[in-house]
Amino acid sequence: MRKLTKALCSFALMAMIGSVGLTAQAASESEPNNTKGSATKIAVETEVTGKLNTADDVDWYSFEITKSGYFYLDFGVDVVVDTTYGWKLYIKKGDTDIFYASGIKESGTTYIMPYEPGTYFVQIVTDSPSSYKLGSPVDVEYSLKVHEVESTEWESESNDTRKTADALQKNQKLNATIGRCDYEGDYFTFELAERSMVTVSFEYDANVKESELGSGMDIFVYKDSNQDANAKHYRNVQDKTFQIALAAGKYYIRVNVNATYNKPNPGTQYTISYTATPTNIYEDFDRVGSKMNTKNTDGLMFYKDSKTGNVYCYEEDGTAVINQFACDGEYTYFFQADRTAMKNRLTYHPDGVHVIYFDENGHEVFSDFAHVKKSIAGDAVDDYCFFDVYGYLYVDVLTYDKTGTYLLYADPYGRMQCYGDFTFSTTVTWPGGAYCDVAGKRGYAESNGRITKIY
Repeated sequence: MRKLTKALCSFALMAMIGSVGLTAQAASESEPNNTKGSATKIAVETEVTGKLNTADDVDWYSFEITKSGYFYLDFGVDVVVDTTYGWKLYIKKGDTDIFYASGIKESGTTYIMPYEPGTYFVQIVTDSPSSYKLGSPVDVEYSLKVHEVESTEWESESNDTRKTADALQKNQKLNATIGRCDYEGDYFTFELAERSMVTVSFEYDANVKESELGSGMDIFVYKDSNQDANAKHYRNVQDKTFQIALAAGKYYIRVNVNATYNKPNPGTQYTISYTATPTNIYEDFDRVGSKMNTKNTDGLMFYKDSKTGNVYCYEEDGTAVINQFACDGEYTYFFQADRTAMKNRLTYHPDGVHVIYFDENGHEVFSDFAHVKKSIAGDAVDDYCFFDVYGYLYVDVLTYDKTGTYLLYADPYGRMQCYGDFTFSTTVTWPGGAYCDVAGKRGYAESNGRITKIY
């Protein structure tokens, strides 16, 4: 048994379990039921049969959902219909289509629809063009059966605005679907009584195939007072768990498709949940880079203030790291007494001998050049310096540039000579301390530091 599909708009539906066909005990539609007002009433869990008497015929049905949870519908035929065109099936809430499939020629089942209790309608027509009705499934009997499942573990549609957001409790996992009406998003809301480290978890159902995900999903987390200014945006979500420090207050999670085109299939199921642990983290921060190491070798978490660019580091309990080095797995920082990572700054290594440098991002520089604008004392300078594999400033060293082609000279003050004539010191060495025979000689360096003359 296959899924129902929509030939032109590619709506994917929930897989069948077992088979759907016609039964001898099934009730029949009540003609005429060509309008919404004359719809044949269907009892939930009761099969009803019908057929289109002409290619222009329309069959309407109505049913009542009385339980909070979800429902779905079986469409059954005894054999695969061998006609040019198939059936077109709509499920409506009021005048809104919440499900649509066309090109139906065999039995199938809709995806799960977690809608609130109320009256719903089914409309069945042929999917042949209005000007061409030959080859339609006329006088072919089909069956319908609505199933409802009571559950407190599902979203409640329509939750596509903040006003209709589903309340999400701490540690509660809610199931949800990307339905036809969900392209503006599913909204969930939660409240924090105190500042907390919040972990949001998003996970696709185990039966969802990667090919059905398109460009994936977006997740926004924002405060009640101002959606845009406080939005935390995590794009192209596959299975995703992320953390964010939030003050006490009311918050919303919005889940929506990532792109106008190449969207995940309607009916794609996912779960959303959150946990919250009280923390004394002082501010709200974006994550550093594209990831946050919640459990690096030191059990530390790194954050970057999106407004100031300052980087902060915290223990898992929210205690700020100060007056020490810390590595986020890629970059090394030094966190000062004011909790911020040192940046744009020369300073002494803890050994008290070597000089190191932290760039504008707070990253310690290793095996690279840096444009230094302040001395250790804080005075304005305009120097280019090189820091070795240990992060130590080259001092009184003759070396090659990164291409291994041009000589460069870091004078006894650690400055790369790049302003014309200069004199090598009498103690100049190669990196590592090897003797260098240019001691005391004159040299000429271009503005990029390349030495073009030694005499």
